[in-house]
Amino acid sequence: MIFRRRRPSRATVAVCAAAGVLVAGPADAGPAFATPGVPSGSEIRAAEVETRWYRCTLGGAPCGRMVERVESLDEGIERSRTELSLRFERQGVITAATIRTEIEMDAEGRPRRMRLEQSLGEEPNATEWIFDGAEVREIRTQGRRRIEQRLSRPDGDWHLPGPAFEIARRTATAAAPVTLRVVDPSRGVEPVEVVYRPDGRESIVVGGAVVEGERWQVREPDGTVTTEVVDEEGRTLLSRAPMGAGLGDLEIVVADRAAAEAAALGKIELLDAGLVRPTFEEAARPLDRGGRARYRLRWPSEASAPPSIGAQRLEPSIAGDDSIVLVVEPGRGSSVSWIDEDDRTRHLAATAVLDADDPDVVRFARRADRPRRPNGDRAEAIRAAVHRHIHRKGMATAFAGAGETVRSRAGDCTEHAVLLAAALRVVGIPSRTVSGLVWTRHDGAPGGAFLWHMWTQAVIDDRWIDLDATLPRGRGFHPGHVAVAVSDGSPRDIESSGRAMLAVFGSLAIEVLSEPTEPTEPTDMGAAP
Repeated sequence: MIFRRRRPSRATVAVCAAAGVLVAGPADAGPAFATPGVPSGSEIRAAEVETRWYRCTLGGAPCGRMVERVESLDEGIERSRTELSLRFERQGVITAATIRTEIEMDAEGRPRRMRLEQSLGEEPNATEWIFDGAEVREIRTQGRRRIEQRLSRPDGDWHLPGPAFEIARRTATAAAPVTLRVVDPSRGVEPVEVVYRPDGRESIVVGGAVVEGERWQVREPDGTVTTEVVDEEGRTLLSRAPMGAGLGDLEIVVADRAAAEAAALGKIELLDAGLVRPTFEEAARPLDRGGRARYRLRWPSEASAPPSIGAQRLEPSIAGDDSIVLVVEPGRGSSVSWIDEDDRTRHLAATAVLDADDPDVVRFARRADRPRRPNGDRAEAIRAAVHRHIHRKGMATAFAGAGETVRSRAGDCTEHAVLLAAALRVVGIPSRTVSGLVWTRHDGAPGGAFLWHMWTQAVIDDRWIDLDATLPRGRGFHPGHVAVAVSDGSPRDIESSGRAMLAVFGSLAIEVLSEPTEPTEPTDMGAAP
């Protein structure tokens, strides 16, 4: 029997894992495909199994491994399982991220089930989608918690990643690329448009032998282009995803098991790659105090401009070049313009990471809330409560969800941000997370450095206001923050914000400007998210 190569999207999964650990901590990868306490899906017997191993490198240095299993089951059902584990280091702390995907289809290639599990904390969280006629059952699990809801099946024509690639191989040419609507477990069940274009041939060294394959350029919805090289049967030989100038390309290359496991022991220091030391137009000064700050950024031309959101506004450049000038003024906020009621609802909904429906998160938020006070006072009270509650602060915790964080009382900036965002949603205040950079005193240098960071925004009096729960009471935000992307906490938004971070990672330069004699009024250049 010939296997149909219906694979999950490696590039998308790889970007999610790598972006997640930029601001995350350690995670235990666990055994391949082992998911204790999570439904295993179809129990139909596997008649044939093929397992393929891959080694992962980042900028040429080993950083992880991937294993893929394709099973041909009874009744013509096919199941593909992929586990990607990446390993990095931050200030001497080993940081791991493991993402498992599973897709199951019937003999006609129609989806039956798909599943995504992320091990970025002590409690792996998983989402399973079971396709049932016109509906999709979505089951979210974390630890012993299980939440189920029914969604509408996506409208129109769409495909899972593997079948989409098969269609592209039959129909696309270099002069006429193919655009298909694709549903990927890492983004949930909402289809996105992906463009496939053949790009000649490329030779890959596999076990000392040279294998030539078809090279494809795959354009993701945000414009990021990844490379896939496949053999004559459509099996992946290499997947290459850009990870920013500071990291280089993440390559996933077919290998034997020993080589893949050896690559899994590698580690790369992340903080040094993303650190930005600012220059100052005048004397160096601390940026974590004062009313506002102005910056000139050297920004990669291929990346989307930083957003005008919350305290951050863009100004026209005064240098006559392509640099970006922005001002950060805590407390100012940006106006809220919901696209529709569904947009507002998304910023109040519980997600796998912002699990505002977790009973422990609900209890925490209710205790911290001041319901008879103005919303600004309520948000600040919850922000201060999050800061006090997470008493083990540091990088010894992975990118945990709000529920896990409220129980462990441990974490770095990501745990502070997601717990605050979820708690705000519990009390009816729309929220989202912000990814970007924060100024900190570093190595005793007066100019300090900008490191990658995450914080929260809340809707207060119809304006997005910034709140940073890593800061102590009375200092909810300071002008040493530069926002790069926002996320409503949904899988698709988290993946998109991760790509935005990687697009500028390692290629930024920041100059701290003096205030002009006559203040320049910031403008809303570009659409605010």
